[in-house]
Amino acid sequence: MMNIFHDKILEKVGAVSGIIGALLIASNTIYTKWGFIMFMISGVALGIMGYKQKMYHFVTMQMIFQVINIIGVINYF
Repeated sequence: MMNIFHDKILEKVGAVSGIIGALLIASNTIYTKWGFIMFMISGVALGIMGYKQKMYHFVTMQMIFQVINIIGVINYF
């Protein structure tokens, strides 16, 4: 029961931070750089959730997205 609760929290954190990240990047303002940080938070949350649910291809995708987000952070900060 607790695992399902934790997975739902990870899913919500991942979804909300991903949406906020997309909005920040799309805003093309001084806050754009923070979109990559939000995407990283999203990727960690969704990656953990995917690993716990044995969704290994999904986890691989999140790991690749993290590399892309690190590039974004390096370029903007």
